[in-house]
Amino acid sequence: MELIVISDVYGDEEVLDQLVYQLEGDNRITLVAGDIGIYRKWTDDLERYYKHATKVLEKLLSFSQRVYYIPGDTDTETLEIENDEIINVDKRFKIIDREFKIAILGLGGAPTCGLRNPNLFGYTWDEGEEFTQNELEKILKI
Repeated sequence: MELIVISDVYGDEEVLDQLVYQLEGDNRITLVAGDIGIYRKWTDDLERYYKHATKVLEKLLSFSQRVYYIPGDTDTETLEIENDEIINVDKRFKIIDREFKIAILGLGGAPTCGLRNPNLFGYTWDEGEEFTQNELEKILKI
């Protein structure tokens, strides 16, 4: 079993086509670590964004058994795909493979301190140690 980890696709289907061209078979799991598409608050059509993000994730699924994703700051917090093989792991803990001890813990978006203008992006949160600790405790059910 192979594991592919990618991030910052920004909806670039041409790059994904190049990746698909280089891979054979589908005996792999793909993890997308944020920035699947680009959604800007106040300026973009949410439905158009969802369709494009879905297309990107389905293209990744075309060479994978399963795709796990964590929405990034250029995505929306509410990104959910209606496909059992494309799984959102934001604020969730998932065991991918018990034999190889592979698990994913997702905390998507981005802290506002790292962005020049957090109001433009779809998924940001106020940073802070307490926030992060509380979210991780909820995910892990500590």
